Amino acid sequence: MIRLLVLDVDGTLLTYDQSPGPGLHGALASLPPKLAVWIATGRRLAELLSVVERLGWRRDLAVCMNGALTVDLKRRHVVAAHQLSVDLEPLWEKAEKAGLQAGAVFPTATLPDLFGSPGLVNHGLAGYGGLRRRPLQEACYMSVYGPRPAVLEWAAAATEVQGVQVYSDWERSGLFHAELTPVGVTKRLAVSQASARIGVGQKEVVAVGDASNDIALLKWASLGVAMGNATDDVKACADLVIGRVEEGGLAAFLRQVASGDLSDLGRP
Repeated sequence: MIRLLVLDVDGTLLTYDQSPGPGLHGALASLPPKLAVWIATGRRLAELLSVVERLGWRRDLAVCMNGALTVDLKRRHVVAAHQLSVDLEPLWEKAEKAGLQAGAVFPTATLPDLFGSPGLVNHGLAGYGGLRRRPLQEACYMSVYGPRPAVLEWAAAATEVQGVQVYSDWERSGLFHAELTPVGVTKRLAVSQASARIGVGQKEVVAVGDASNDIALLKWASLGVAMGNATDDVKACADLVIGRVEEGGLAAFLRQVASGDLSDLGRP
């Protein structure tokens, strides 16, 4: 029996032009109230909240920044945070000298500021809010934006820092992006820990995604589902490949979940 459904955002809930997949609103509304529906994304919470509003989301739990921060959207409370716990000041200074925009996220206990305009922290970036007044060791996430060559040079230096993992593979609004999260922290880790807290077992979890940061979660879930637009390595590790996001693949799958008829699902 499925008790928990975990959905990625970009390429899964949203098309690559940031539009909800066809039929998605109705399909989400059709899911039974007793089914927990969580989001697991690489996005920061400030970005995710706009997606939640657009989708009319039920506001369950969200795993943000590839597992670094897990938030109860309904109660506005941090469920778990994994701090970087290393000295990132040299990297921050390197970003400033290179003219890169830098930001960091600092978790707090109850986070009223997470859901309002102040946000968490800002150093020239929209979506963080406030100003950095805390040691970077306490951050659970750091990112930079700028021209691709400068960001890749910064990311190369960041890979030399023990205890962090670096992602630097996408571009938005003409700016290339790189981010740091604690080493070993993934969507899988965050979802497995949060689901254990509410007594949901691995065999009761279905996860859907499209990118490499979803692979560990799809392998761990009882049913790992890859979007039709997923990369080949994601499809190879999945138990099921469904339609493409822009063709309403997720909506069709969610309707099947809502019907309770999953008897024909399995590795294609």
